Amino acid sequence: MLTLNFLVKNIIDFCAISFLLRIWIEWTFLNFEHPFVRFIKKVTQVPINLFKKIIPPINSIYSISLLILFLLMFIKFLLISYIQNTSPIINFYITILLSLISLIKISNYLIFWVISMFVLMNCFQQRSSLFKKFITQLSYKIIEKINFILPNIKNVNYSSLFLILILYLINYIGIDFFGNIWFML
Repeated sequence: MLTLNFLVKNIIDFCAISFLLRIWIEWTFLNFEHPFVRFIKKVTQVPINLFKKIIPPINSIYSISLLILFLLMFIKFLLISYIQNTSPIINFYITILLSLISLIKISNYLIFWVISMFVLMNCFQQRSSLFKKFITQLSYKIIEKINFILPNIKNVNYSSLFLILILYLINYIGIDFFGNIWFML
């Protein structure tokens, strides 16, 4: 059962991260000629087109992606609770709330890893690569928002460190409030 739990959780998390990256790419107006951006677009385009046909009033890629993300987290929570032989929470509203919290958790993980890669790539002097340019463009959109709150101190930018500490804080608050359910999400 541990293998099945691992597979279900990681496959659904990969799909969710793909849709979150699609939203983030659209938000930052990245060039769609980048190979990684084209890969994310191809992976997410089929479900988005399917949902556009099923629910025609929703035309925004943001709205459709968020709806798909919510459904993925809802399915993930139900499948993992079934696999672990724990009784799924009977109350529908609590299950919806836990699915939203799971969506927040996975988005925090994505932000954490993108910012961490940005920091590591900037620590080492290397030639510019396509992946470094992609990570830099994604990171700057968030880091520039934090630079308004936390200015440079002696020409050193601490906004990425501040963001990583906030994400750690959110993770530990989730562990304190939800306990074992947090690890299941």
